[in-house]
Amino acid sequence: MAKRLTTGACVRLTGSLQKSPGKGQSTELQVEQVQILGECDPETYPMQKKHQSVEFLRENMHLRTRANVGAAMMRLRSAAVDAFHDFFRKQEFQLVHTPILTSHDCEGGGEVFKVQPAHQTSTMKPSEFFGKPVYLTVSGQLHAEIMASALSRVYTFGPIFRAEESLTSRHLAEFWMLEAEVAFIDKLDQLTQLAEATLRQSISSILESSSEDLHFIQKYLDTNVIDQLHSTVAKPFEKITYTEAIDILTAAQTNRKATFDFPVQWGSSLQSEHEKYLATTYFNHPVFVTDYPKAIKPFYMQVNESNPDRETVACTDLLVPHLGELIGGSMQDDGMGEFEDAWEDEVESEEDVIERGENDMDMDEDDEDEEENAQELDVYLPGRPLAADEVLEADQSTYVMLHALEVEWPCLSFDVLRDDLGEERANFPQTAYVVTGTQAEKAKDNEVIVMKMSQLHKTQHDDDEDEDDDDEGLDEDPLLEHRSVKHFGGINRVRVMPQQSASQQVAATWADTGKVHIWDLSHMTASLNQPGYGSRTKHALLYTIDSHGANEGFAMDWSTTTAGRILTGDVANKIYLTSMTQTGFQPDTQPFRGHTSSVEDIQWSPSESNVFASASADHSVRIWDCRGKKKEALKITASSTDVNVITWNKKVSYLLASGGDDGIFNVWDLRTFKTDGSAPTPVATFKWHSQHITSIEWHPTEDSILAVSGADDQVSIWDLSVEPDTEESNKIIANGVEVPPQLLFVHQGQQDIKEVHWHPQIPGCLISTAFSGFNVFKTISV
Repeated sequence: MAKRLTTGACVRLTGSLQKSPGKGQSTELQVEQVQILGECDPETYPMQKKHQSVEFLRENMHLRTRANVGAAMMRLRSAAVDAFHDFFRKQEFQLVHTPILTSHDCEGGGEVFKVQPAHQTSTMKPSEFFGKPVYLTVSGQLHAEIMASALSRVYTFGPIFRAEESLTSRHLAEFWMLEAEVAFIDKLDQLTQLAEATLRQSISSILESSSEDLHFIQKYLDTNVIDQLHSTVAKPFEKITYTEAIDILTAAQTNRKATFDFPVQWGSSLQSEHEKYLATTYFNHPVFVTDYPKAIKPFYMQVNESNPDRETVACTDLLVPHLGELIGGSMQDDGMGEFEDAWEDEVESEEDVIERGENDMDMDEDDEDEEENAQELDVYLPGRPLAADEVLEADQSTYVMLHALEVEWPCLSFDVLRDDLGEERANFPQTAYVVTGTQAEKAKDNEVIVMKMSQLHKTQHDDDEDEDDDDEGLDEDPLLEHRSVKHFGGINRVRVMPQQSASQQVAATWADTGKVHIWDLSHMTASLNQPGYGSRTKHALLYTIDSHGANEGFAMDWSTTTAGRILTGDVANKIYLTSMTQTGFQPDTQPFRGHTSSVEDIQWSPSESNVFASASADHSVRIWDCRGKKKEALKITASSTDVNVITWNKKVSYLLASGGDDGIFNVWDLRTFKTDGSAPTPVATFKWHSQHITSIEWHPTEDSILAVSGADDQVSIWDLSVEPDTEESNKIIANGVEVPPQLLFVHQGQQDIKEVHWHPQIPGCLISTAFSGFNVFKTISV
C-alpha cells in the first residue's frame, strides 16, 4: 500500500485524535484504517512536495485550486459574487443576461475578437456564417441600456473578451465584468453614491462571511489586506474633479514629491502611475475623479455646462489604493441632436415604396431604353488613347461609394487613422480619418494635416435620373474638416503607429530635410469633434530622428507586434531602428547595411517581432533580423528594375508582394527564399500597369485581395484566389487587351497616383492620393 500512497493520491483516513508528542503540533491522528479513493501515477501526473508560487499555480491550472491559496481565492470570489447579487437584489435591480456573440464593439469599448467557424468551407467566408461579421462581446453596456429603458434598474455580470495585446494585469483577454444601468438618474452624485454603496456594502459582507479565508490570505500573501478592507468601509470615499487631480499631480511633480514617466497636463488621460499616486499616496483611500475632458471620453457622455475652453463631461472613475481604476461610469446624453438624420439614408419612405409599386407596369419600357443607351457606351481599358469625341465617365453603378476632394498642396503620402466608431462598418453615411503631409513650393509652408471626412454617402444611385430624390440630395455632399501643424520641409512619407486608441494616436513623417518627425495626433483628432478649437495645433511634436543626417528617404514602417518601434530607410542605403522606451524614443546609432542603392520601402513582419523586409533600387528584397545588423538574413533579386514598394500579408505571414519600376508586381512565398541567394520563382506575376508601381497593399482581412496603384493613373484591385476558367478564356480579351481573371476592378480619374490604402474599419473602402487630390471609394467587387 505504501507504494500506492504517492503525492497527489486521495485517501480517507479513519482513526482517533491523540495528543502529539511531536514538536510544533498539539494533536495528531492515530490511523486505524486507510482507504485509497484515488491514485496518482507520479510518472504521468507528477506533483512536487513543495510550496508553489502564485505564478506557478497560475500557469498550471490543474494545481491551482488544490493549493490552499487557490482554494481560498476561489471561495473569496464566490463570496464577492454573492455579495454583489445580494446588494443589487436589495436595491430592486433586475439581473439580465446580455449576449456573448455580438455584431458591434460597443462604440469602441475595446478591440474585438472576431468569431468564425473552426473548419471553414471553401465557399463560405467567415463573415457569412451569421450573415454578417460577429464578435465576442467587449461589454454588455448597449444591451443593458436597452433593457433599462423597460426595466428601469438592471445589472449584468458575465464574461468579457478584449483583443488587447498589452501584457499587464490591467489588460486581460478574458474577464468577468459587473455592469449596471439605471434610468431616471439626472445627477452624477446619484451615480457615485450607488457605486460607493455597492463597494462598501459588498466588502462588509465579505469581511463577515469570509473571515477565515481573509486571515489565511493576510498570513501568507498580503499582511495588510484586512486592515485595508476595514479602512475602505470605515469612512466615505473622497471626491475630486479631473482638474483638481491634475493640480495635485502637477504640484507633486513640482515639489519633487513624485516623478512620473508620463507628462501631467490638462487634456491628457490619467495613466496608471497617476491614478495610483492619487489613491495610494495622496489620499490612501478610494477617490472618485469626476468631470473629465470631453476630448478623451466617448461621444455619448453628457456634456457639463462649463468653460468652453475646457469642455468636460459628467463621468467618474473610482480609484482605489494599490490598484488604480476599479469602477467607471457616466451620465448619458439623452438628446438625439446630430444623430437625427443618420437614419434617413438607410430607410425607404412609404411614398417611395408605393410609387415603385405603381410603376411596375413601366419596367419593360425602361429596360428597353436602357438597352438602347447601353449600346452607345463602351468599356474603356487603360492603354487605349481616347478619340477626339470621347470622354471618360465613371460608371456609378460599379461604385457603392465614390467621393473626390481637392487639397491646396499635393499630398503624396497619407495613412488611415483608426477611430472609435466601430469595426466593419456597413451603414452609410461613413466617416473616415486620415493623416497626411504636404509638398508645398516653399519648405516653410508645409503642414501635417489630420482630416475628418464625414457624410460619405452612398453614390451608387447617382446615375438613376428617374429617382425623385432632390430633397434628400441636399445633405449628401461630403464634409471635410481638418486640423494642421506646421512642418518644415516637404513630406515624403507618412505612417501611423498601429497601436492606436482614442487617446493615443502617434504618426511619423519622413521629411525631405533628412529628418523623421514623430507626432502626437490625439489632440488634433479629438478637437475635430469639438467646437471652439482653432485649425492649428501646437506642441504636437514628440521626437525627431536625426540618424540619417542630411539624407532624405521614403522607406518607413512601425512594428505591428511591438508598440513604438519604427524603421526608417534613406537614399544612402541605410536603415535605422528607433524604439520607444519609458523615458522616450531611443535611436539605435548602428544602421542596417547591405543595400547598394536607395532603400525604397520597409515592412515589419506581422507575426515575428524582430523580422522585417526591405525593398531597394538595387533590385533586391531583403529579409532582416533586428538582432543581427551586419548582414541581411535572406536576399533575392525581385525585379530587373528598382523595387519601389512591398507589402506583407497580415493574414498569411509567408506571403510578400512587391512592385517595381517596370509596372510588374510579384507575389512571393517566403518559404521558398534560400540562404544561398538563389532566386526563387514568384507564386504570381502580373504585368497590367504600363508605368511604375507606386503603392501596393494587401486587404486587411481578406488574405487573397490586394490593391495596386501605378504612375499610369490606375488603382487596380486583385483577387489572387480566382483561377482561370478555360471555357471563359475567350471572354477575357477586350479591344485587344488581355484582362487577367484575377483583376477585379480598375479605378481611374486621378492624375499621378502616389498611394492607396484600405480603410481597416470600413470593409472594401479604399482611399487614394494623387497630385490632383484624394479619392474615397468602395466598389461592388470587394
